[in-house]
Amino acid sequence: MKELLKKYYGIEIDNYRKYNNGIIFFINGDYYYLCQCVFTLEEVLKSYDLSLQLKNKNILLHDFVYNNDNNLISENFVLFKMNVLVDVIDYNDLRKVNVFFDYDLKDDFYLLWTNKIDALEKNIINNSDDITIAYSFDYFIGLAELLLIFYKDNVLSSNSNYIVHRCFYNLSTIDFYNPLNIIIGNKYKDIAIYIRLSNDWKLLYNVLDNINEFDRVELFVRLTFPFEYFHLLYDSIDGMNFDKISLLIGDLDKYENYLIKISELFGYDIFDFIKKYN
Repeated sequence: MKELLKKYYGIEIDNYRKYNNGIIFFINGDYYYLCQCVFTLEEVLKSYDLSLQLKNKNILLHDFVYNNDNNLISENFVLFKMNVLVDVIDYNDLRKVNVFFDYDLKDDFYLLWTNKIDALEKNIINNSDDITIAYSFDYFIGLAELLLIFYKDNVLSSNSNYIVHRCFYNLSTIDFYNPLNIIIGNKYKDIAIYIRLSNDWKLLYNVLDNINEFDRVELFVRLTFPFEYFHLLYDSIDGMNFDKISLLIGDLDKYENYLIKISELFGYDIFDFIKKYN
């Protein structure tokens, strides 16, 4: 990656730290993040355009850096100048970014995860004979499909024009302020992820006091959907490293207790199969 920086940006560095599949380094008074990019040029340009529009509204993300060829992508990497450097995000960060914004870069939760599950089923059937997957896959697929049906049957309208994230797996500002991670979606998508990561039950109670029924269902599904299992599964298909999945399955009782607690709080009795065996 040092060679890539020199070739495309004329930047030479000695020190850096690895982050995911990229690196972070400090030069000329600023921190930069060289980030692996899995998106098409069209998608990157949309993210760039959205980041400029947000900047005009005083919502500051990391800045895209053009390379020496005046392109945003350099061999499947994108360079950012990092503008937000606090250790972890908090609810103030969430509120600052999670605003209404009418822009065509939306996700569809039901369609997205229906397609993902179909693809995973084909991949797992064709590529995995691991016993860990064999005993867990049907369980989590069944749980996901139950929640998707509940979602489809009950969400008739949605607060779907808000700044949210494709995903974030921790409370790091590195990913939270990455423009490639920004889309337009349901207002409660980020709130659900934040509550899951921070265990901020006080925030959840406050949100539930000021929410309509359709958004309650949206929030409930996003709080209980087994995202972590499927993300680990995606990461494991190529490398066949199932250690983290084994740890997750080992904590299944904890997850099921969480599901029951959330369902009782919301008043949605859809996890009868868990109560039956507990």
